[in-house]
Amino acid sequence: MGERTVRFRKASPLLAGGFAQLPRVVTRAGRRISPMAKITFATLLDYAWQDGFCFPAQERLARDIGTNEKSVRKYLAELQALEMIEVKKQGRGLHNVYILNDTAPVLKEVQKELEREMDERG
Repeated sequence: MGERTVRFRKASPLLAGGFAQLPRVVTRAGRRISPMAKITFATLLDYAWQDGFCFPAQERLARDIGTNEKSVRKYLAELQALEMIEVKKQGRGLHNVYILNDTAPVLKEVQKELEREMDERG
């Protein structure tokens, strides 16, 4: 096995607190998914990791990713248009529930491209 090019020096309290990961099909989607929509998706994944769904307030998402609620709504709308998330409204005063869709067409398209690349190397 080859030597890793990214390594951690030692166990860190920052890393021990956990971290969010993005599936390769999201990071390799290029311009099909905007960079901030990718970060928003990663943040939703971080919240949903245990149960497969999450319900952070848009205010909380904005604070987490360093933007405002209007921008968060724009990124969420992009993810919805790409069918990467489904938003279930819970009613007035309640947070929306975000359901993550790992079978979105854009993700399947990127997966096929990655598989072709692997076959060509093969």
